[in-house]
Amino acid sequence: ASTQSTWGGHVDFSSEVTAALRLSDGAVVVVDCVEGVCVQTETVLRQALEERVRPVLVLNKMDRLFLELALTPDEAYQRFSRIVESVNVLIAQYANSEEEAARLAVDPVRGSVVFGSGLHKWGFALADFARTWSRKLGVPAEELLPHLWGEHYYSRGTSSWTSSGPATSRGFCKFVLEPIYALFHMLCDDVNSTASSAAAHDEHPDTRLSRQLAALGVVLKNEERALPRGKLLYKAVFPRWLPMADTLLALILRHLPNPAEAQRARVAVVYAGAPDDECARSIAACDPSGPLVVFVSKMVPIADAPGRFFAYGRVFSGTVVPGMKVRVLAPTPLTAGAEGTAPQLCLDEHRGIQRVVSVTGRRLTTVERMPAGSIVGIFGVDSVLSKSGTLTTSPTCGGIKTMRFSVSPVVRVAVQPEVATDQPRLLR
Repeated sequence: ASTQSTWGGHVDFSSEVTAALRLSDGAVVVVDCVEGVCVQTETVLRQALEERVRPVLVLNKMDRLFLELALTPDEAYQRFSRIVESVNVLIAQYANSEEEAARLAVDPVRGSVVFGSGLHKWGFALADFARTWSRKLGVPAEELLPHLWGEHYYSRGTSSWTSSGPATSRGFCKFVLEPIYALFHMLCDDVNSTASSAAAHDEHPDTRLSRQLAALGVVLKNEERALPRGKLLYKAVFPRWLPMADTLLALILRHLPNPAEAQRARVAVVYAGAPDDECARSIAACDPSGPLVVFVSKMVPIADAPGRFFAYGRVFSGTVVPGMKVRVLAPTPLTAGAEGTAPQLCLDEHRGIQRVVSVTGRRLTTVERMPAGSIVGIFGVDSVLSKSGTLTTSPTCGGIKTMRFSVSPVVRVAVQPEVATDQPRLLR
C-alpha cells in the first residue's frame, strides 16, 4: 500500500510542500508542458533533494499542445526535451555529488518521466508504446525503447534506424506522438472534414474509427458510442486507451523507494540524535518493533470539534497504538545532531494517545495500530503540541529535526486596537 500527499505548486502552498516532503519517500514533480519549468519547480526540487527524497517527473497538460497551440510532433518533442533537460540541470545543481545527480536524473527511457493530461485522465510512459510497437514490428521492446527518445530516426524505406537523414522521422514523433495526434483528429474533427481522408481507405469515417478503437482495445459504453465527434468523445476514449491512474501507479512502484529503503538513506538528514543510538538504528531499518519515533509535521483541525486538532505525521520507527504513553518532544533546531548530543526539550513525559487514524483525504478511519513507514493521524496531543514535534517512547531519543521552510510568513499576527484613538499606545 502507498499513501499520496498532494500539494499545489503555487508559492502560497510552499509550507505545505515542505511538510509533505518530510513525510514522503518520493516526490512526483508535475510540470506544465506549456509553461515549462518555473521558479517554484526549482524550489520544490531543491527541497526534495535537501530531504533526500527521490523525484520523478510528470509532463502535464499535454492536450494543450494540440488543442490550443497546434504544435507539430517535432515541436512538441523539442518542448518536452527542454523541460527534461532543465529538470536534470536543477537536479545536478542541488544534488550532493555527481554520482547522486546521475542516479536521480529523470530519463524517459528509464521510465522516470511520464507524459499526459491530468485533467483528462490519460497518460503514458515510453515503455507503453515500446510494448505496443514491439508486437507489430517483431522487435523486442527493450531493444526498441531507447530509440523512442533522443536523436534516433526511423527510415520507412529501409525499415532501419539512423542518426539523421532525409525521409526519416524521429522515433518519438513517429511511434508515440503521431498515433496520438492521429487518433485525436479522428475523434475531434468533423465527419465531413475526415471523409476525404477516409475515402482513400474506402471506408466511412465512423467505420474507420470503430476499427481503430477495436485495434487499440478501447471498449466504449453505449451512451459513449452515441457521442458526437468532439471533446466529449475524446475525453471518453483517451482515458481508456492510456489510463493515467495505471501509468502513475507504475511510475511510483518502479521508481520511488519503499519506506525501508528511503529511511536508510534519510536517517542522517532527519534524525537529530547520535547516528548510532537505538533510535537511529531503528529508523534506518524502519523497524516496527523498535522504539516509537513519530514526527508530527502539522496539526490539523478536527471538523466536528471546534478548537481541537489532531497530529498529522509519519511513524519513522516502532508501532503506534491507542492508549500508549509517549514523550512529546519540542521541535529540534536545524543545527542539532551535528555532535549527536543535542539537548532535547520534553514538553510532556507521559502523554496518552487517545485515538489513531488513517488519513485518506477528509476521511479519518480509526485503526488499531500503525507501523513504521506509515502516515498517521494521532488524537490527544493537541494540548501540548501547537505545530510540529516528535512523539517517542525512548528516554534517549534525539528527536526529528524541524523542517527547513523555503519562505517566511509575511504577517504572523495581525493586531489592531478596538478604539482607534489607542493606535499610538499600540505602536509604543
